[in-house]
Amino acid sequence: MRVSKFTLAFVASLLTLTRPALALDYPEDGWWWSAQASGRGYMIERQGNVMFIASFQYASNGRPEWLTIQGNYTPNTDTTTAIGTFSGQTYQSINGQCIGCSYLAPNTMNSTQGIATVSFTSSQRGTLNWQSESVPIQRFFWAYADTLGQLQGSWALSTLVNGAATTQLVRIANGSGANSASTVSNLASGAAIGTITSATSGLTLNITSGSLALPIRMPETKRFYAGVGSATGAQVVATRIDDVPLITTTNTATIPAVFSAFGSNVKVVQNATAGTVTLEAAGRPDHKSPYWNPAGTSGLYEAPGPETTVAAMSPGFIDQYTNRYFLTVPINPQKANNTTATNLGPIGIAITGSPIFNGLEGPNVNLAAGVISGFDKYGAHTGPQVYHYHLELTPISNDDSKVMAILRDGFFLFGRKCTSVTTNNGHPSDLDASGGHTSTTQYSSTPVYHYHIKNQIYMTINGKADYLLFDGAFQGTPNTISN
Repeated sequence: MRVSKFTLAFVASLLTLTRPALALDYPEDGWWWSAQASGRGYMIERQGNVMFIASFQYASNGRPEWLTIQGNYTPNTDTTTAIGTFSGQTYQSINGQCIGCSYLAPNTMNSTQGIATVSFTSSQRGTLNWQSESVPIQRFFWAYADTLGQLQGSWALSTLVNGAATTQLVRIANGSGANSASTVSNLASGAAIGTITSATSGLTLNITSGSLALPIRMPETKRFYAGVGSATGAQVVATRIDDVPLITTTNTATIPAVFSAFGSNVKVVQNATAGTVTLEAAGRPDHKSPYWNPAGTSGLYEAPGPETTVAAMSPGFIDQYTNRYFLTVPINPQKANNTTATNLGPIGIAITGSPIFNGLEGPNVNLAAGVISGFDKYGAHTGPQVYHYHLELTPISNDDSKVMAILRDGFFLFGRKCTSVTTNNGHPSDLDASGGHTSTTQYSSTPVYHYHIKNQIYMTINGKADYLLFDGAFQGTPNTISN
């Protein structure tokens, strides 16, 4: 789990708060209800010291009605059991638009509704007083039994003791019911390091590290909890670092080492739960080419080499295009029962950040029709609207075993040689029609299926022998490359 610099800075700033500020409590935003009178509900939202309450209930004739209450919330800074009070004017809305009907503005009136007040005794409990009625209300939990259930997930716990601050990442397991306890575990090791106990009066966190125990009250204020240790005076802030519920089943999938071959123009994100990896490619190469604008600011332009016929170069500079490509593949792809022919356009993503295409320039138009002489030394050119490769990227991989790309079916494309082959100058002799076979690689001691650039000269242009990157069919199930 990675925590952003912003999150840690935010936690650090919270720790500088004074002790009274840490202890200040506010009502939680959300749906409230009365356990003694179900069928009615109250939506409460506070912005600063302005509060809005919407109530759905029933009129004396049994018809449903909406009430809205708008006013001010005054926090209580005294040492009483109340955390604050709200007072606001009540408005009634009736005779509005029905579902599926033409718009009809409701009648809104306040002449007989009067002032409503709420006395909050905690962040989750209070008493609503309106007209002749006094109703105890409490925070309603849709998915969890109480606040303790809401805490499940990953947190950054920061403590300040005698001027020394420490931060540790933890995961809180699910808990339910009043006065229940939930385990707090170290996020990295999984070892239990403490507990959180829930009661109607609030939450108590007890983390033991050696002989240090920090029991604190943690009232909620949006996405963090804060409090002061009742025994030690230690200031503690708990900041949520994700909203992902606790995963109770273990997923042992790990990202294969081969993904480390991608350069800075490709972002690789693993979803271990789904068993997938998503690649976000810049759609531009990270190397020099005559297809960069010589008058541009990339600093990557270079003059065409002897392998390139300048008059045959495709129109358009790399700088003109802002494509970003996304490809999600299984962490452990499998061969399909049937092969799938490649398509025009991107069939994979190279380690440089640009896409690779197959051996066709257009519908039933192969590269030998003339466009190939305009390729740069990387076997690439522009069009349509993107710089892309067709041939072996000889400045990066020239008759060796380096990784070149990942294809849409999740299998990797290596150079012409294989590290598992000790004969035939390292060129595998057991490749299928797609140039693939199953063997160990420099990234895996377990045999895996992968593709190779076939060791067959496609054409010799301007004295340079060219090899097609991929001229077969997908052996796995191809996924979508989007941009």
